[in-house]
Amino acid sequence: MSYLRLLIVGAVVGVIACGSGTEPLPTLAPPTSTPIPATARPVIDDAAIVGSLAGAAFDAFSCAGVLQRPGLGVDLNTRSVTAAVQAGTTGLASACTANYSPTNGNGPSLTVGLFNFTSTTFATAHMGIVNRDMAASGLAVSPSSEGDRTELFIFADLGGIGQMIIIKLGTVVASVHNGPTATEAAVWPSDVLRATAIDLAQRLNAQ
Repeated sequence: MSYLRLLIVGAVVGVIACGSGTEPLPTLAPPTSTPIPATARPVIDDAAIVGSLAGAAFDAFSCAGVLQRPGLGVDLNTRSVTAAVQAGTTGLASACTANYSPTNGNGPSLTVGLFNFTSTTFATAHMGIVNRDMAASGLAVSPSSEGDRTELFIFADLGGIGQMIIIKLGTVVASVHNGPTATEAAVWPSDVLRATAIDLAQRLNAQ
């Protein structure tokens, strides 16, 4: 299953759709595995995580704690999508999404997709699919790499997505995007998206 399809699945289960946050802030279910403490990340690029929105400890199966608790007027939703996408995604160990959405349905949103694979080989292969999908989409894509970390920055400004960063590090592929447009989501600029994705990927790889 392609990366864009993974994001679509997330939207179908009610996680990613912009402006869908009409319910009060939910009580998150207990983690299904041991939470990953903030101190567990390896020293790879510590400066790159300044401004990260990642929570102090998170669960990679449910996305509980993946994002910090938001302020008033913003809802936090988390969902496991492992069962929905595992059969069509080779080597996938877990997948979940978390998002901020405006309580009143009007305003900026931010969504995290966290996909953990059973090996770096499967993660690298999946990032190749991501590259292919993005190239075929016609969107403006800026790739970069440093060591084992591969990054794609996408400026979309359509379909409820403003800017998106996708990181492949070790066994993890993490994406963070804002919306519904880059201008409306300026409260979460591209450097915050990148810091959040790198922070989550580093800490999940250190598990």
